[in-house]
Amino acid sequence: MLLKMLQLLKQFLIIIAILYNSSLLKGQEVINLNDVQKSYSTIDVLEYYTDSSRTITIDDILSNKIRFQKKEKSRVNFAMSNNIHWYRFSIKDNSAKENKWIIEFKHALVEDIQLFLVNSTGSVINEQKGGLKYNHKQVELVFRNPVFPIITNNKEYDIFLRIDTRSAVYTGINIYEPFTFWNIEKKERALIFILSGILLAMAILNLVLFLITKEWSYLLLAAFLSFSILLFFSLYGYLFEFFPDLSLIQKVKSRIITYQISIILLSFFSIKFLDIKRVSNFGYMILSGVIIFYLAFLVSSIINILPTIFEYKLVVFSYPTFVLILIFVIILAIKKHHESAIYYLIAFGIFLFVSIIFLLVTKGVITGNLFTNNISSIGTTFFSLLLTIALNEKISKLRKVQSEAIKLAEDKDELAKEIKIRVNTEKALKKSENDLKEVNKSKDRFFSILAHDLINPFNTILGFGSLLKENIKMYDLNKIEEYIDIINKTSTRTFKLLENLLEWSRSQTNTIEYKPVKLNISETITDLILLFDSQKTKKNIEIITDLEQNIYVFADLNMIKTVIRNLLSNAIKFTENGLITITSKTKNSLYKFSITDNGIGISEKDISNLFSIDISTSSPGTDGEKGTGIGLILCKEFIDKNKGEISVESKKGIGSTFTFSLPLNEHIDG
Repeated sequence: MLLKMLQLLKQFLIIIAILYNSSLLKGQEVINLNDVQKSYSTIDVLEYYTDSSRTITIDDILSNKIRFQKKEKSRVNFAMSNNIHWYRFSIKDNSAKENKWIIEFKHALVEDIQLFLVNSTGSVINEQKGGLKYNHKQVELVFRNPVFPIITNNKEYDIFLRIDTRSAVYTGINIYEPFTFWNIEKKERALIFILSGILLAMAILNLVLFLITKEWSYLLLAAFLSFSILLFFSLYGYLFEFFPDLSLIQKVKSRIITYQISIILLSFFSIKFLDIKRVSNFGYMILSGVIIFYLAFLVSSIINILPTIFEYKLVVFSYPTFVLILIFVIILAIKKHHESAIYYLIAFGIFLFVSIIFLLVTKGVITGNLFTNNISSIGTTFFSLLLTIALNEKISKLRKVQSEAIKLAEDKDELAKEIKIRVNTEKALKKSENDLKEVNKSKDRFFSILAHDLINPFNTILGFGSLLKENIKMYDLNKIEEYIDIINKTSTRTFKLLENLLEWSRSQTNTIEYKPVKLNISETITDLILLFDSQKTKKNIEIITDLEQNIYVFADLNMIKTVIRNLLSNAIKFTENGLITITSKTKNSLYKFSITDNGIGISEKDISNLFSIDISTSSPGTDGEKGTGIGLILCKEFIDKNKGEISVESKKGIGSTFTFSLPLNEHIDG
């Protein structure tokens, strides 16, 4: 008897449990579908269950083994994990006819989602798959988000969703009448494509500006905008709609990699735009660290080192850190009086504002609509637009500064030219002044010669000529010969003086013509020595030559003859009963000639003034010969004109050596 009572109690408890579970299954609120309302949200009726064991099946659900929990009025979010999430809601079709509906899970990045449509008898009458895991042949309807078309017929249904994904997902599950669904989608698609078109236009504009200006900030911004478009298409599922047969790993990685590259490009752009390397070395080091981190993250994603869950977590948790770092760097730039940083801060402020709105929408705090559902895209577009405007403003200011700098440099160059002209004018005036002084010295020297060295010989000639005329009958033959000899010597000396004066004056007035020719100097010297036979014989002087033969120089013949004639004349003048040696040698493309005597020599004091016009160094020869010093001055001027050099070495009582050099013919240009 007791045993039968216990069995009856057991059956009663089983019946109570079945009824209780049945009430859990059927007792939740129901979404009433009708012919008037075209769209429905499940937010008020949604229930969920988390399967951490990953073993629960739809059969387990229908056998009433699972207790679902009611979610508060906010969107259900579940972070990155290996759990499987189940959702349940009920619908009742109150329309008068059979209706078609579309259930949309408004999140593109779900890897695997399965829908089970269960009728009032607890049987699964429709089972569908969706998410990144499946290609276009495995889903009922190819769309950017997981969508499931169903047909209802004035009955009540339970709908179960099984979600297996590693990404961070917020649930937004809506039911639409097909026409309404496609109409809403058309508006959202138009908005996204308009925003993407604006981003694409800005990217092309910045690319063109880069090609024109070669400013790398434009290229970095163009690249960032391009990857922002790819990120849009990945986040909102358009990329997977266009390429539904990509593998699951490709679809998952597309979002992560485009995010990583976008952050890297934005970091590089921030460094360039904010001039952070110049403004703040600390800020530059921080952003460089960000770039290194994301580059390492990118490489690990490409070669698939890290688990997908960990990569998702890095994306989610690194992004706020990046935002805070960027704000900190912007503030550093503003503190350093970087005007462009203010534009950046405004742009980033707008971006942060829309990001907060986006989070509130995902939490259900703000109602989702065409604007709020796409707030992140709108914010990114405005953010990019402001960055483009700010960059152009910055570049315009830089161009203006560069233009002013160029103008300043041009003014500086103009001033430098004026200064140079003035300096050159002053130098020219100084040179003219020096030349005038030299002319005055030459004039004074010239008149001194005329007043003394030229008048005295003429007085001698005239005096002795008058004595001969008056007393020729009284003088004997020896006396007459003595006077004639004096007149002859004086006339010869005066002729040489006049000859040198004429050459020198022509040189000073640049009327003497310079005609260099190929010249055998040894032949010229041999010919000139013959002119001094009587003088060397009278003073018992021997002239020895040691000249290199068949050597040619490039010089003016008449000038060189004048030089050699004057040097030989001086050597004979200051030598008696001695030796004059003429030698030559070739050295370093020059032909050097030396005329050495063992005469009375020249004092050190006079050597330094031998070639100076304003100081007379003339002294009488060994036979009382007089001179003016003009001959050596003429020698120097003629040697200079022939691109040569002249020098003297002498010791008093020992003798002198005059050396001059001329360029060899083969080393003359032209």
